Amino acid sequence: MVVGLTLGSVVAYKIMIKPPLSKPTKNAVLTGYLVMLAMFSTFTYYPPKFFLFENYFGYEYSGEYGILEDYEPYRVFRKE
Repeated sequence: MVVGLTLGSVVAYKIMIKPPLSKPTKNAVLTGYLVMLAMFSTFTYYPPKFFLFENYFGYEYSGEYGILEDYEPYRVFRKE
């Protein structure tokens, strides 16, 4: 934890003392954020049939992708 906090502090300090970003760099960063937002939204509702997007519960793959129709089999805490 100490190593992570120290490394994060050093990186934050280096970023703060750098000169401001140029306009093309700011546009590239904004474009990257917008692309990631679009990919996150798309892959949430229309996931590709790829093992990284498959529902994985209880050490086995279920063949379900994305937002599931029924989460009852995967509930850990149940009301009696």
